[in-house]
Amino acid sequence: MQPTDDILQRIDKLFRLGEHPTSNPGEAANALGLAQNLLLKYNLTRESIKTSDAPTTEGIGKVEIRNDTGHDWKVRLAGVIARANLCSIVNDASNKTTHLFGTQSNVLAVVKMFDWIARELEFQAMRDWKEYKADSGTEASRTWKGAFFDGAIGVLRARLQAPVDAFAQGEGMALVLANTTRVEAAKHKVFPNLSNGRHTVRRDSDGYGAGRQAGSNVRFGTQGSLSGGARALAAGRR
Repeated sequence: MQPTDDILQRIDKLFRLGEHPTSNPGEAANALGLAQNLLLKYNLTRESIKTSDAPTTEGIGKVEIRNDTGHDWKVRLAGVIARANLCSIVNDASNKTTHLFGTQSNVLAVVKMFDWIARELEFQAMRDWKEYKADSGTEASRTWKGAFFDGAIGVLRARLQAPVDAFAQGEGMALVLANTTRVEAAKHKVFPNLSNGRHTVRRDSDGYGAGRQAGSNVRFGTQGSLSGGARALAAGRR
């Protein structure tokens, strides 16, 4: 499917809105999600959207996300969003920091989506926790909220990853594999001695079902989902 000039201009405007410093987090996340959806739909890369200030050099960069509170669940959320945007993370639990690797446009999409979704989940967790306690709930706050975030992140993983998996199994296979290889190579160059962590999902807690409902309700954009940024292959380090 060949994009028209109107489509190219629309994608350009969406990227400009999503990357503009005065855009509010929700508006920016929505714009970037829609732009990535269109890149995916029309088999485009970011470089093919010609603008005066669009990045033109390919490469992999790294940014850090600092989580002063809620690091355990936020690093898992960041990992889910990163994978859906062909990025990858390294968790530095001792410093409550998530190292995010990817191309500039993909990393930007991850950061803005993460900021937006994390705030949404924190708000919903507090609201639902108060309702749970008002309804004579007996679980401790830490147990209930931990399960809440487990449930929400599980649903978000399925929602975000599905379109990327479908793309990777079709015409986008070569692009996805090439980008993933470059990102993983950069990650292991910086952190050569990585180990995989494990997390036990608390499905038996009262908070788990509430979290799954919250994960289903989180908005990624006006059309319902973020495609995964698979096509935005511009370079940079922020």
